[in-house]
Amino acid sequence: MYLKDLLTATRGRNLVTYASSLLDSDYKEDYESGARILVVFIGKQKLPVEELIRSSRKRIQKLVMMLSWTDRDYQDTRLFAAKIVAHVALHISIAQFPGTLESIRSLLKPSESNSILFGTPLKSKPTTEEVRSGTEHTVQTKPATEYDADARMECQLIEQGLIILDQLSLDRTNCSEILKAEPLLMDILSWICSRPFIHDNEQEGEWVNILRLSFTVLAQLASLRGQLALKLLRKIKFEFNPSWVSGYARQPDIQILAIKTFSYVFTATAEDSSDAPEIKKLATTETSQQALPRGKSEKGKKWDKREHFLKVILMLFLPNENIEQGGTSSMALPTVQSVAGEALTMLSLSSRNCKYLLDLKEGMALTKLEQIIYSEDRIEYRAIAADILKRLYAVLCDPDLYPNEQKVPHIERVLPKQHLRLQAALVRIICDMQSNEKISGSEFSRLVGNRSHFAKLLKKLIVTNSRAGTDYHLEIVKWTAALIGSMLTRDRVWAQEIRKQGIVESLSDASKIMSGADSWMLYLPWLLLCKRYRIN
Repeated sequence: MYLKDLLTATRGRNLVTYASSLLDSDYKEDYESGARILVVFIGKQKLPVEELIRSSRKRIQKLVMMLSWTDRDYQDTRLFAAKIVAHVALHISIAQFPGTLESIRSLLKPSESNSILFGTPLKSKPTTEEVRSGTEHTVQTKPATEYDADARMECQLIEQGLIILDQLSLDRTNCSEILKAEPLLMDILSWICSRPFIHDNEQEGEWVNILRLSFTVLAQLASLRGQLALKLLRKIKFEFNPSWVSGYARQPDIQILAIKTFSYVFTATAEDSSDAPEIKKLATTETSQQALPRGKSEKGKKWDKREHFLKVILMLFLPNENIEQGGTSSMALPTVQSVAGEALTMLSLSSRNCKYLLDLKEGMALTKLEQIIYSEDRIEYRAIAADILKRLYAVLCDPDLYPNEQKVPHIERVLPKQHLRLQAALVRIICDMQSNEKISGSEFSRLVGNRSHFAKLLKKLIVTNSRAGTDYHLEIVKWTAALIGSMLTRDRVWAQEIRKQGIVESLSDASKIMSGADSWMLYLPWLLLCKRYRIN
């Protein structure tokens, strides 16, 4: 359609309305022109979603069906339709438009001759074994300038299909429909399984975009609950190799998505009856051997995916540590460190995982976590380390973890003026330690220092945090109260100091202030105080 014809046709009319009406035409020139105009508005962020959503249901259905047009002459139209559907996908109900998922799946199916997706990747450096055997790769991918237009078009269609799925998956009802479409889910998984690591020459480009979008969709679906989601998680677990997380190091955003996805997998499948150690033959590629434990890289050995994943994310979280070889590795980005740490926090709810973390290098993880807590590093980093340590103590309840002064947090050094999350975690750790029978009352007193100073600090924690309403404030008061209750029942000298500092009255006031917020957790230590001091 020429510009003159367009101006004549739209005189006195809304251009978006006019372009939308062209989609109803049976003529290719008309509906392609309408779609092209709408895509221009989308690119300029000037196309209100409401105007398209208000279009007839028949018009939206036609756009959805356009996604499955595989004729070569209609690929431009197909791409325009995909961009429009992606723009409105957040407001579309899959159930109301038959064939939606089938049409989207057709976007994810490139031809086998696609030179971008199925060309041999250029290897940055041959491995030692390849050099020795004379089998190093010499085939290289064609330069980007030689990629044919059809291959690029197919890559764009795949990307748009994944973007549509990402938008649709933000609606829980749509998620249920997507989770039922097993062939579609396997198509998404296939993109991830076909590219377990990223080469130096693949920092950007179609492959990386497709991998990123595939993980984005998968991470969203993996975060859901229910039997359908659990079925997907088991599929991911079956296909997943933990060394892939290390293989994505050159793309931190993809690495983060991979960590989140696989954390959901191992959290949700923790109690599976089928969760016995997976037996697989170890890959002999250079990448997988670098990520696997020393002494277990020979072909045929047995390994546990869960343990391997824990080891990989622990290596990412700890600073410059190579757990198995005792050397150093490149420091992960702070964002990757934080996500790896949060994953460890979530997975450390399992006693099995905690025991494995503590067994690594004779408890090296425990020592490193304590070092992080007392370091001058980022508060967020220290707080995550404290949360992991808190879980290790709370889940295992093993007195051998903290039998001496070196393994008891110095509360005076860390608590004042620090992050609430760090405070809450350390109060919980100290409470667990004080309650343990292996640490006597006199030993605990020696470890925490001056009784009067420590008692004043506990009172300050109660008074300061009882008037705020966040989860961390509540947790601090809750575990401080539990710590005080334990101290009262175990040591008469501490009971006298607590009474002298007026901590009982402070707890009473806190209980009144916080009576509507999880107060039942505060009542247990409070009842202990009432029994000892007969306060009603």
